[in-house]
Amino acid sequence: MTYKEFLNIVTFEEVAPHIVNMYPEAKDSLGWFKLHYDMLKQMTPKRHDDSNGDVCHITMKDWDDGTGPHLDAFPMEGDLWEHSLTKEIVLDADVHVTDAEIVACCLWHTSFYGFTKGQKKEFANIDFKSKVKELKTIILNNGGYVPSKRELLPFKKQEMIEDTKKNVWYGDKNVNKTKRKRLFRQAFMETYYERMEAIGSFIVQVLPALSVEANSLALGQLCKLFFSGRFATVTIQSYVDGTTNAASYMADLVCKYDMLPHGRNAIVHLVTGHSWTNSSMLNPEENELLRTIADSVMTTKDNNGTVDLILDYNPALGQQIQITVVATDISVSE
Repeated sequence: MTYKEFLNIVTFEEVAPHIVNMYPEAKDSLGWFKLHYDMLKQMTPKRHDDSNGDVCHITMKDWDDGTGPHLDAFPMEGDLWEHSLTKEIVLDADVHVTDAEIVACCLWHTSFYGFTKGQKKEFANIDFKSKVKELKTIILNNGGYVPSKRELLPFKKQEMIEDTKKNVWYGDKNVNKTKRKRLFRQAFMETYYERMEAIGSFIVQVLPALSVEANSLALGQLCKLFFSGRFATVTIQSYVDGTTNAASYMADLVCKYDMLPHGRNAIVHLVTGHSWTNSSMLNPEENELLRTIADSVMTTKDNNGTVDLILDYNPALGQQIQITVVATDISVSE
C-alpha cells in the first residue's frame, strides 16, 4: 500500500498515542500532527521524477543513544508531500507493527520540515533588519507609527538583554572585552529586529482588512503592539472535508490541543472564503470558535481581558478558514 492508502485506513485518534510513545517530545505538538494528517488526507498524490525514490522502507533502526531500536521510515524527509503520498510502504521482514504505528512513524518524518504548507521551516539566516525596514516603510506610508529602539519600554529592554545573555555565543572564551561587547550588541539587535519583524509582519498582514466595513480597529491602534511587553502569535488553517464545518473543526482543535499563545488580551484575525459586511454576520459556529479562542488564550482570572476581532476574506480558502491569534499584555482597542 502507498502512504496515502495507509492514511485512509486509520484515524488520527488511533495514531496519536503511537506518536507520543515513539517521540515523547512530540506530546506538545499533537495538534500540529493532527493538522498535518488532515492536510495529507486531502492532498492529491502526485509523483515527481526528481524525488528520493518511489518506495519507503520501514525498518527498525538503532539510534545509538542507548534507547534501543526504533521504527524508521526512509526515504521520506525532503520530498514534496504530494510525492511522499505516492510512495509504496515496504516493511522489512523483522518489522511487526500496526498500521497506526506505520502512519505515526511516517507522519513524524513528513512533518520534519513543517506541519502545513505555510509552516515550512527555514534554515537559512533571515535578514530581520532588512525585513523591518521594508515593513516600516509600508506602515508609515499608510499613516502608522513605528517606534525607535530608544522608545522600548525599560522592562522590555531589560527582558531582551537577559534573553540575549542566555543565547549569545562568543566563540573563543578568551575573546577580549571589546569584541565581547560588539558580539553582545549584534546579538541584542538581532533579538530586537526579530521582535519588530514579527509585530510588523502581523500589522502588514491585516492592513488590507482594516478597510472592511465589519472591522473597527485602526492602524494606529495596532501600532500600540510595538509598545507591548508581550507579543506572541500563531497562524492555523483548517483542513476539513465537505462534511465538516471549518469553524467547528478549528474550535475542536483549539479546545483539544494547547496550540495558542497565552496572554491577558487577544487579537484574532479570522479569514474565511466568504466576504463580510458587518460583524453581526458571524454564524453560531464562528461565535463559538471565538469563545474557545478566548478561553485558550486569556490567562487572567474570569477572562476579563479584551478580544479584538479582525474579519478578512480570501476566496482561495473556499470552505476552509484561517486564524491568526495574537496574545499580548495590552488592549489595542482601549
